Amino acid sequence: MDSQQKRPVNLLDYEDVVVVNKEGIIVYDDQSNWSLYDLKSEDIIGKNVLSLYSNLTAENSIFLQVLKQAFLFLM
Repeated sequence: MDSQQKRPVNLLDYEDVVVVNKEGIIVYDDQSNWSLYDLKSEDIIGKNVLSLYSNLTAENSIFLQVLKQAFLFLM
């Protein structure tokens, strides 16, 4: 391939991916930059996202509220 040719940009090349189940448990992580929190990917798999942030609750987490609504919508 000519060095001047550009390949399509894949968003996943630049963004971290974390997958959670409907209970908010992290089931997959693509080696996201958890080092900012002194954590490694293997430290967060199987944990609830609420346990990672001390000030986050099911009531004040917009993420978990949207997740809950999405699962209700899909059912």
